[in-house]
Amino acid sequence: MQKIPHWVWMLERSDSPWYPSVRLFRQSTRGDWSGAFAAMAQTIQNTKG
Repeated sequence: MQKIPHWVWMLERSDSPWYPSVRLFRQSTRGDWSGAFAAMAQTIQNTKG
């Protein structure tokens, strides 16, 4: 998710009231996706067990 997302996704949340099963991964710095992708990869690794 971009640093400044569409209003639907709100700010500074990793969940969505509209989609309870979705986890949001956000940029910490505008234009830099490395942190978001690293967090996604870590979540996938943790889920796999």
